[in-house]
Amino acid sequence: MPEKPVQIFMSYARDDDALPPELQSSEARGFVTSLLGQIAYEWQDKGGPSPTIWCDIRRVASGEPFDTPITSAIDQSSLLLVVLSRNWMESEYCRGELAAFTERWKSDPNIRERIIIVGKNHVDPDRRPALLQNQVGYLFYALQEMDEIEPEKDFFARGKVRDARYFEQVTSLAGFLLRRATRLADRERRPDPEVPRQPPVVAQEPPQNRRIVYLAKPAGDMVEAYGRLVRELTGAGYGIVPDPKLDLPVDASATDVVDKALAQAHVAIHLLGQRPGFAPEGQEPIAKLQLQRAARTLTVPASERPDGTAFKRVVWAPKVASAGEWDNERDPLAVLSQFDRYVEGDVVEGATLSRFVETLGQLIGAPVIRAKGLDRLEPKSRIYVYYDARDAEFGYNVAKALKQRNLTPMWPTIDGTDAENSQVHHNNLRECDSVLLCWATAPDTWVRASSSELADWKMLGRSRMFDWRGLIAGPPPGLPKRMFVDFRSGDEIDVVVDLSTHQEPPKPDDLNQLLSAQ
Repeated sequence: MPEKPVQIFMSYARDDDALPPELQSSEARGFVTSLLGQIAYEWQDKGGPSPTIWCDIRRVASGEPFDTPITSAIDQSSLLLVVLSRNWMESEYCRGELAAFTERWKSDPNIRERIIIVGKNHVDPDRRPALLQNQVGYLFYALQEMDEIEPEKDFFARGKVRDARYFEQVTSLAGFLLRRATRLADRERRPDPEVPRQPPVVAQEPPQNRRIVYLAKPAGDMVEAYGRLVRELTGAGYGIVPDPKLDLPVDASATDVVDKALAQAHVAIHLLGQRPGFAPEGQEPIAKLQLQRAARTLTVPASERPDGTAFKRVVWAPKVASAGEWDNERDPLAVLSQFDRYVEGDVVEGATLSRFVETLGQLIGAPVIRAKGLDRLEPKSRIYVYYDARDAEFGYNVAKALKQRNLTPMWPTIDGTDAENSQVHHNNLRECDSVLLCWATAPDTWVRASSSELADWKMLGRSRMFDWRGLIAGPPPGLPKRMFVDFRSGDEIDVVVDLSTHQEPPKPDDLNQLLSAQ
């Protein structure tokens, strides 16, 4: 019985297969149909078994959810052939096909090898989805920057081949698809048990003291603005969720992904054009879905959020289109009403993208969140005074000074077994409000290990962030202390009090430097 050939799913925008009016009644072919015919000819000319290309030839409305044939075809396809173009980028349906294929093969650490790009016209690499970046693909156009009349030359236009390089690219593409399909078929017939599968890429969580922005995944007409904001926000030091490199799932799990990301964020930014975006299975389109889930987050009291801060939505609904997406000036509030209702506290902006970027800092706050100072802590707040056994006396004096400021010190044990001392230490880290390292005579290896432990509060089993993470450096002075005070990581320690030259035990007034932590 012959083996089933490898199936290739072709993702393309229907407008990229359109014919000009003068050829509508002829036997001429559009770009996509012509490409399929040329690839089939190349495979036939070479002879032997060849893969199959699954291509949806129906006219599907933008925003229409996937149906069974599409879902089944993606599930049965081993390769994805993306006809990348400006039309593809604006199609929520096409981006949904990419997301569905990604979900299908998410367990494959080499998923990029399963995706092949055909470039119909130029798309800036920064605008592309993450999986389509860092590969050139097979280009059916050439950039001619010095040619003001035709800066981009299409090899195929108005139903005809316009440049001999078209056939060169077809031959190369067909040969590559054949080789890649053959290799995948061999791999699937003879899986290598010696090669461990790597876990899929997961988003890295931003550091504790960074303001975290939920930057809503955009519909196709806001992709360029989204890319600009990703660059601006990350460059300024903000954390962004969901991970800009990962697309939202196309199934019902999209809601969980959105909710988990919103739970980490201090503020949400939503970019509203004309389009609602693709609709995950059984859900609203992504622009509406994310606004609605963010509105639910607004109902959570600040005291119940992990970081203890209030949440808000910032909506950018530009009045004027930057690239002709719409003709008339829009009312930003009216635009919001098309996607979700206005909620008290919403910030709705309609300025140009550049102006919006300029005012972001005022709208969402500084990228670094300063820790609370001692004067802003609740009375009886629990401060874990942590020290090495060699610095127990110094730690005791710090705890005494905190007690005199109406705060509740917690302390480690040093007389138990290593296992008992470790258990108390981790319980204190989990239950305290703030942590204060006390470093006098212990080696710098102790303070570096202890401070690095504070970088990720979730890994400690905590239900919320620390109010602050501090360090008091006691005598004797020395280069290791100066190095740590001057070059410490802000991801681990929020504020340092340097008492290394003080000969007297620390007093309550010596802790005033912690007041500058807010």
